[in-house]
Amino acid sequence: MLLSLPFCFAYAEKDGAYTYRTENGSAVISGIDDSVSGEFTLPSTLGGLCVTGIDDWAFENNTRINAVHIPDTVKKIGDGAFAGCANLLAVVIPEGVTHIGVDAFWNCKSVKNIVIPDSVNAIGAFAFSSCTALQTVRLGEGVTSLGSFAFENCTALKSVYLSQNIQRTGVSVFYGCDSLVDIYCPLSKTQRAQSPALSQRFFNDCLWHYEGGNTGVRPGDINGDEALDNKDVIRLFQHLCEWDVDVNADTADVTADGETDNKDLVRLFQYLSDWDVMIY
Repeated sequence: MLLSLPFCFAYAEKDGAYTYRTENGSAVISGIDDSVSGEFTLPSTLGGLCVTGIDDWAFENNTRINAVHIPDTVKKIGDGAFAGCANLLAVVIPEGVTHIGVDAFWNCKSVKNIVIPDSVNAIGAFAFSSCTALQTVRLGEGVTSLGSFAFENCTALKSVYLSQNIQRTGVSVFYGCDSLVDIYCPLSKTQRAQSPALSQRFFNDCLWHYEGGNTGVRPGDINGDEALDNKDVIRLFQHLCEWDVDVNADTADVTADGETDNKDLVRLFQYLSDWDVMIY
């Protein structure tokens, strides 16, 4: 028996260089013609309607654009909206945007810095994956969710400024970020240890800067040689046996319980033995 199914068609409309569709009485940008290149500002109205979104794949693989200013009327950047825009050097994401979709800026390999405004609460999976020139990421205080592989293979990424309100992170958010050195955390070390969203091993080899502090702490680097290995286990063991050796309490308290004791020694040994444990 054949079923009669309802279909909904979204008709594209044109206003100048832009195509758009209507949604709930507003406009969602769905494309742009070849007359626009270089640096430009997206319109805040199209066809007399307020622009509230950038559609899925709207600018995919557009190599003509170098910099984009998004109007503060936009609430959502759709899936793959700027994916593959290889020559995009800069994008200004305004206050007002609440959601950045899956693959939104995937493989934008010329972008160097990203500032996520406080209004954004969710960043989709692979959103900034393979942005190989990206060096700094600053997450706004509204960000509560980071999708899996959101910054995967951002090989030039050096510094990340976290949000204190992150509640959920997917897997391998910073996988392949081999240049990542500094993590700036607005929480204390103990608060970080109590946050499930920040309990992921990909952060461990970085320098942590807690509560805006300038002194980086590398968890588990007991002897201060900038490497995590059995030398650190030995140094901590010697310290706990009251040998006259130097130990940095900030790096030695890997359980983040405010004490340096045998629990830290066990935890560090487990971590170096590839157990699924965290050090702080």
